[in-house]
Amino acid sequence: MPKGADKLHISKMNLAGMGTSMIKRIMKQKQVDSLRQLMQAGKRNGSDLCSLLHEHGHHGNPPEELLPDVEVAGVASYLAEAEEGNLNLFI
Repeated sequence: MPKGADKLHISKMNLAGMGTSMIKRIMKQKQVDSLRQLMQAGKRNGSDLCSLLHEHGHHGNPPEELLPDVEVAGVASYLAEAEEGNLNLFI
């Protein structure tokens, strides 16, 4: 996204920013890496990042705003590709 992974809100019901800050605080307390760190670790380990084209229409985010290494695919293409992987994390 244009502002980067560190500026993402958890949803449209973000509670004026409190939702995101609460989740980040809990992640820090549980010693879970940040979204940026998780994405970087995934790429280092050969993971592919994919955004579903269908979601861009719902959320109003054009695919051009994604990071350069994020693929955009339809549901059928995504499922076909994910079927070949060892792990599939769908968020």
